[in-house]
Amino acid sequence: MSMRQKLILMMEFTKLHKNFQKFFRIVPALTDELIEEAYKIRHHVYCEELGWESVRQDGMETDQYDPQSMHCLLQNVITKEYVGCIRTIRNTQDDPMAPLPFQLSCAKTLEPGIPDPVQQANHAIAEVSRLAVIGKYRRRPEEQGSAVKISSGDYGSFQRPRFPQMGRIHQIKYSSGHISTIRCMFLPTI
Repeated sequence: MSMRQKLILMMEFTKLHKNFQKFFRIVPALTDELIEEAYKIRHHVYCEELGWESVRQDGMETDQYDPQSMHCLLQNVITKEYVGCIRTIRNTQDDPMAPLPFQLSCAKTLEPGIPDPVQQANHAIAEVSRLAVIGKYRRRPEEQGSAVKISSGDYGSFQRPRFPQMGRIHQIKYSSGHISTIRCMFLPTI
């Protein structure tokens, strides 16, 4: 990529970031109340909207990795409604070599040495997961009630990058800025 192309791309992402901030802000979930908001969004999306998990009586989708995770929320700046969430899972101090979820689900396909055992022992790896955005922000009005279709346009282009990656970018920026020991982040995608 030429220097000119890099400059154009940087300017486009700057515009995208500014437009994103007109509508949304990233809120680190640093209190129990905000963490519960993330669990409620996950329940709404994964259990009620998509049916990927069983509906729970308490209305919160949680798992065994939440206590060792950092959570962030996506908030609509106009309505103040929380509309999305994401988490970063780190190893525990008690067992730094315990596998992260992606290591369990991808065990048969990971190459030896991924992740690097030295980085894992030093708590320098993390996994980003449980990205959830409520339906009215995930889909355009004309797409409600229809099957999800994925096309190459969903990922944006050099000329027109898309918002979906912004939550991940902010989360990584937040995580790496506040926990300088993270050297490698894994972002499993489907």
